[in-house]
Amino acid sequence: MTSLKPPLSVIELRHESGHVLWLRFDDGSRRTVDCLPLLWGPVFEPLRNADAFAAVRLDKDLGVPTWGDVDIAPEALAALPDVSEADAAAVMTV
Repeated sequence: MTSLKPPLSVIELRHESGHVLWLRFDDGSRRTVDCLPLLWGPVFEPLRNADAFAAVRLDKDLGVPTWGDVDIAPEALAALPDVSEADAAAVMTV
């Protein structure tokens, strides 16, 4: 019998700089991640602009960061490497 793990949700977020977000997940983990590697394809192209990316909001009902009709799955964010605060300030913006 396979046990299903409940989906991960973001319960708090903060835009740090460029494409970097600080996230707190419902499993208690916290991460600072550079999202730029996830922003490929036509849907995400506008978010490659750092100013557009900075308009991120948390959809509390779905537990995802969102930019209007575009969102990123918490599992994809949790899979990104965690960057330190010092590294987050040094991340290059596009």
